[in-house]
Amino acid sequence: MDELDNKSTSARERFALKLNLGDRIPYKTGEKILAIALLLPAFIVMIFVVGYPLVYSIRLSFFERILTQPKDIAPFIGLQNYIAVINNPGYRESWVLSFQYVFISTAISFIIGFGLALILNRPMRGRTFIISLFLIPWLVPSTVTATLSRLLFSPQFGGINLVLFQLGIIDEMLDWYTSPSLALPAILAVNIWRSFPYMLVMLLAGLKTISHELYEAADIDGAGWVGKLRYITIPSIRGIIGIVTLVSIIWNFQQFTTIYIPTKGGPSTATTTLAINLYKTAFYGFDHGKAATMGTLWLLFLLGFSALYLRVFTRRE
Repeated sequence: MDELDNKSTSARERFALKLNLGDRIPYKTGEKILAIALLLPAFIVMIFVVGYPLVYSIRLSFFERILTQPKDIAPFIGLQNYIAVINNPGYRESWVLSFQYVFISTAISFIIGFGLALILNRPMRGRTFIISLFLIPWLVPSTVTATLSRLLFSPQFGGINLVLFQLGIIDEMLDWYTSPSLALPAILAVNIWRSFPYMLVMLLAGLKTISHELYEAADIDGAGWVGKLRYITIPSIRGIIGIVTLVSIIWNFQQFTTIYIPTKGGPSTATTTLAINLYKTAFYGFDHGKAATMGTLWLLFLLGFSALYLRVFTRRE
């Protein structure tokens, strides 16, 4: 009986030791384990949703894959796709057009958004309602915006032509989306209208983080509005400005719907940005190898540009 009692006692002790094993894990280690356990499902999903297509696309750029010339095994051609794409004048033109589109969209959206953020940062009646109105362009789906823009810029019954004609700016109704010189400005106007609310909201949130004591001290020193803007406001939200403009640059580089629905990259190549050129190469020319090459070069550029851009804006003086 004593031996049985001793055995049962030792078994209970071993069981209790297993139950108390978690108590012996340090608190920080337990936090790390919990964090890994919570992030692991999302990480696995990201591998299949983002990682695998990305690796497949980069690999495809080294092969000849033309859907109109089906082959059992896509031949490996090394850097021939890259050489052909880089030497293509249309591809280089799409880079130039993309830079123009991104720079103008980001710069004007930032100016409008920052200016409105400075105005709305002051106490005023109905400020919340005004901000909510400015958010409408940002909340409307891009497909809806692009479809409405076709109506607004229509030469027959478009509201833009009517307003400009009534103001005496134009003498005749313009066909914006079929004119090589007017198509890009029209698309830029639509994209800026959609983009500036994002700048407004993010920059206004950044302005709220600046201490009022800094402005009070500047008032005592006799600093004017320009001085406070230069030496207090902009330096205080420099990091936010860097992140907001970088995100806007990346979004504008990826812009597709707002351009493709009204113009499909035309007339001719007047609005053929990188996104439109890549799409046409893949689904009009059926050359998935060259399309993957364009995407890979695009990715490398954005990665390098983003790293350099963040380094400049996060540098402490």
